[in-house]
Amino acid sequence: MKFKVIYFFILFALCNLSCSSEKSINVINVLQSLDSHSSSEISFMHISDTHGSSISVVPMVEALNSSNCDFGIITGDILPDDNMINIINSYRKPVFLVPGNHDAYDVYSQYGFRKSVIDRNTTISNVKYGDNNANYFYYDLHKDAKHFRVISLDQFELDAVGRAGIYEVVMSQKQIDWFIEVLESSYNVDAFIVLIHEGFGNANIGSRDIKNVNKFVSGLAADYTNSYDFNGTANPLLIPDILHAYISGENIINKTYASGIESAPVHVTTKFNGAHHNFIAYYGGHLHWDEVEYLNTHQEQLLSLIAYGGQGTGSGWNDLVKSNSGEDSYNINYNKIDIEQKQLTIYRLGAKNTQGGTIRDSITFEILK
Repeated sequence: MKFKVIYFFILFALCNLSCSSEKSINVINVLQSLDSHSSSEISFMHISDTHGSSISVVPMVEALNSSNCDFGIITGDILPDDNMINIINSYRKPVFLVPGNHDAYDVYSQYGFRKSVIDRNTTISNVKYGDNNANYFYYDLHKDAKHFRVISLDQFELDAVGRAGIYEVVMSQKQIDWFIEVLESSYNVDAFIVLIHEGFGNANIGSRDIKNVNKFVSGLAADYTNSYDFNGTANPLLIPDILHAYISGENIINKTYASGIESAPVHVTTKFNGAHHNFIAYYGGHLHWDEVEYLNTHQEQLLSLIAYGGQGTGSGWNDLVKSNSGEDSYNINYNKIDIEQKQLTIYRLGAKNTQGGTIRDSITFEILK
């Protein structure tokens, strides 16, 4: 343990030296002005798509250790080495790790991710997995008489139902049945979020719902197509439809969805006991542009995606450098959920860089309607 602590601080110091540039920000300094808590508030840090970059994880973990945050999440394409896992394990509260397409297809597969990544994450305990080999789980947080739930899905169950086209979503009947059962057990939870990697797209490819987000979203996302925009073999509305049934009370009766492989469609029937309004938002990545939007097809469902600037844009689109040479960039989203006031506020830590002349520093949503 002593070696791990010494190692972490050496790595953090080296990262600060190698990453010092005009594009970098001091996350802790920015966080100090935001880090206040009401008794009904849940807060957490969100990054995604680290793609093996330990430099991406250091500022988030340092901020987590210096704040009142309840947990952290990394929503896929993590590709962690031993260094990154040691950094994550230096945090004193849960850091949830979600598999991405590159984790599943390029390195670990489904069972390998559980064994090589999740089971080595010492920050989490009392997690309820779908089975002994599953990456999907839920976690309950009790704080100041509030019951908050994190539900995490695995969109790449390659070992469960077989390999589909490259990087495409694959979800088993077993996981979908488990998800419905978890929702049925969530009626009395004060609030919950759902972790994913890939978002669910919109009705038309490239049709981002940026008009409703007060310019918080990167305008670059508006016409940037990605693999969740209805061009895979899995139906991207499978999860949103189930949640719509939960939110509205309009149950699904024996509907079939493409699951990512032709020989294993998913059959869905829900029996929710009415309408429920404790769902907050999905959290994911994959897009390689940051955005927060309501789904065009499901306006009651908020989607928050975050990732590095990527695609050769350099570090001009986001606030933190991601590598020693600084060719990519990313940002950290600091989320506050005030259950009593029914508000979600998302802060881009620092947000000194602009796109289209707009500083994208924070946005607030009215939730739990």
